[in-house]
Amino acid sequence: MCSLCAHAMKTLHQCTVQYSQFCFSLRELDLSLLSQLWSLNESIQEFRQMQEAFSPPSPSSDVEDDIIYSNLSALPEHQAYPLSSSSSRSSTMDLGDV
Repeated sequence: MCSLCAHAMKTLHQCTVQYSQFCFSLRELDLSLLSQLWSLNESIQEFRQMQEAFSPPSPSSDVEDDIIYSNLSALPEHQAYPLSSSSSRSSTMDLGDV
């Protein structure tokens, strides 16, 4: 095998290792954020249950809600927004010249 091929294989291996580490760190971050979101959701549900237990809704609140929300326009269709170049650089891991 020529030295150029050996160098290319070594560089490719290094890039693959860095990419694997990057993917692993993203997965850890994903699981951490999911855990925090789940905890926040549970807290919100507990708060709502406490709020309902101590202050039951008044009969007129449904009518008031209908009046308030009937004046709002319909939500726009979901649009896909492209990621900005700055969002793709927000990771703490540097992949170098991959």
